[in-house]
Amino acid sequence: MPISSNSIGPLLTSLVFITSISSLTLKTKDVIFEDGDSIILNCTYYKSYTEDIANRYIQWQKLIGNVFKNIALFSPPGGPWPFIPYEMKPFYNNRIELIAPNISLSAVMIIKDPICSDQGVYRCWIEYYSGNSVNVQTSDSVVKLKSNPKEPEKFQLFPNKLDENQSISILCSANVGSPLGNIKIWKISQYTDTPVLIHESKATANKPENCTEFLDDNFTYSVTRDDNGALFRCSSQNNLTQGPGPYRDSLKISVIYGPDKPVITLTPLKSLYFNGDYLTIQCITDSNPPPVFTWKFQPHNKSLETVIKKSPDISKLVFDTLKTTDSGTYSCMATNAARLNSANATSSVSIYVSHSEISNQGCNQCGYITVCQQYDGKTECVTNKWVPIAIVFILISVSFAVASIVLIKNKSASQDDGGYQAHAEIANTHVYSALQSHQVETGVFTLTLETEDVLFQKNDSIVLNCTWHMDSMEDISFYGAIWQKKIGNEFINIAVVSSRGVWLFDGWNMQPYYRNRAEPITPNTLPSAAMIIKDPVCSDQGVYKCWIKYSSYSNEFDQTSSRSIVTFKDGPDESAIILTPSKSSYDVGDPLTMMCIADSNPPPVFGWSFRPYNTSNETLVEHVHFHSKLVFHSLQTTDSGTYICTATNSARPNYPNASSSVSLYIKHSESYYNGCKKCGYLRTCQRYNRDTVCVINVWAAIAIVFLIIFVSFAVITILLIVNKNNRSKCITSSNRVHSQSVPQNDTGYQTHADFANTHV
Repeated sequence: MPISSNSIGPLLTSLVFITSISSLTLKTKDVIFEDGDSIILNCTYYKSYTEDIANRYIQWQKLIGNVFKNIALFSPPGGPWPFIPYEMKPFYNNRIELIAPNISLSAVMIIKDPICSDQGVYRCWIEYYSGNSVNVQTSDSVVKLKSNPKEPEKFQLFPNKLDENQSISILCSANVGSPLGNIKIWKISQYTDTPVLIHESKATANKPENCTEFLDDNFTYSVTRDDNGALFRCSSQNNLTQGPGPYRDSLKISVIYGPDKPVITLTPLKSLYFNGDYLTIQCITDSNPPPVFTWKFQPHNKSLETVIKKSPDISKLVFDTLKTTDSGTYSCMATNAARLNSANATSSVSIYVSHSEISNQGCNQCGYITVCQQYDGKTECVTNKWVPIAIVFILISVSFAVASIVLIKNKSASQDDGGYQAHAEIANTHVYSALQSHQVETGVFTLTLETEDVLFQKNDSIVLNCTWHMDSMEDISFYGAIWQKKIGNEFINIAVVSSRGVWLFDGWNMQPYYRNRAEPITPNTLPSAAMIIKDPVCSDQGVYKCWIKYSSYSNEFDQTSSRSIVTFKDGPDESAIILTPSKSSYDVGDPLTMMCIADSNPPPVFGWSFRPYNTSNETLVEHVHFHSKLVFHSLQTTDSGTYICTATNSARPNYPNASSSVSLYIKHSESYYNGCKKCGYLRTCQRYNRDTVCVINVWAAIAIVFLIIFVSFAVITILLIVNKNNRSKCITSSNRVHSQSVPQNDTGYQTHADFANTHV
């Protein structure tokens, strides 16, 4: 006997009540709301058929002082409308919406336009009768306001320039939001980008009357020399912030210290120096600002001390060729210009320079491939560095000649190898064709479902369509297709559409969410089940599933399903360009990365355009998805101009694009114009560590090498030609002498002589 659609609802309702045999239970949840949200308090209860609730004995209460007071009174399904007690109307009238329990057995209280005092502890209270006894069940809900912290309004350091071990005062003022907000002070060293927490204020008290909390925190910190160049950061956060919140950075501080006692180094370091040796004396100490060095020299056996050199920063004394008159004591004194009252730091070193021990023979024993050189006070023969260079050029020339001969001989042998390759390619083609033609016929026809993913935007409707294909031996059950939505880790029924075109019901537990918004569409010609969700909200995004139960060939029931992903399409509203590293100006040779970012769903498509300086023409640079980067490993002056990034949403072709632009001017560094005046013809100017230096021109070296090779082959060719001409003259002269001794009438002998000459 067929079941009417009117009988399904009461039947399911009775099943729900029968399954709950235990005593009455309540279920509530805590609520966290933000500015502009509504507070939704939901009290769901479950009871058995032996338990009864009187009218207006379902109540939402709030803890005021030490007492719970009634805010809203509800009745079971079918009872009077819910209402607000008279004494509470001045606080909640026109702000509360009450939804009475229905088939869902939920008493819902919605507080609109909440204020700070709406925070607190609420309680759902129910009095019910079970047999001859009267029982009460309660369940609490804690309502809290989530107020995001704001960027600190004031962040000051005093003083910004101080001596080592002096204390610095740090003052930070910020709106830390709610609940339990505080201020944190961080330090970022000049050698790292990782912030280090050095101070944390006490958390604010969670007072319901305060929506947000404003804190003033004063902290004193003692600096060391390692803090020179560091900056400090003040961040504002609360109990709901993941990690540090909005922050503000200070300027870098300057810590004045030093100088320490200098250290004098000798390069090279030896126990004894001789006439003609090379020596560098360097004075090193740590100081901020950089120290000023003063060098003094006192010769041996003399008491007079003279000032040699006075220079800032690192100080060196360089002796290209030591002399005996350089023997004596060298003193280095370091001074800090910012600490004139502090003691100077001084160190000294003694040097003795003696005559070199040159042997009697000197360099008379040096041969053709060695040269005379003075080293460590002695003269000795060392290998001439040009000898291995000459050998290398000879080997290169010989290798080039041998390679040319081998290539000429192998040229003719390689012409007969084409056939095998052609046959191999033909064989591979046949094998591929055979593999392509060998297809396995598989698959047994069975019922299949087709669904599509959906992208929607504001004011659109979500259209979910499920189409199935089946043969004559398969049959859809009476319940037809069921549209479900994934909530949590399980799929919940939303709507049921019969394969015979009959709308049965939507899931009773989903009615509060989809009532008057979900419209099922029965199939017309194609077997399909469609559902339209009108006026969609953000929570309508997610995974939906079309589920069908059917009977197959063996008259046994089987089931199948297909999923649709519903996504809200939005943006892009704005884009931004980030420069790494971020500087006020860029020089030729600097690295640079431009990154364009924009918020969009689905992810945006980025387009880069470039407009050089003094021109109006734009050229497309790059067109990519997701994150778009332009990477310059070495900037050039031709990279100067305006770069424009445009973000578009492929799912919203009519939506305005989001564009941002940045202008760059690439200039040569100052050393570029002055650093290469000393470069000659065989050297070229090259940028190194933001400076320009003279280096050997690689192309000049290559040209010289190939010039030597060319000259070598030219000389060899000339010698071969000259040798061939001399040989020809010698053979001709010999033939003339031999022919004069033969009689003129002896033609046979003359013929043999010509034949022999031809062979020669």
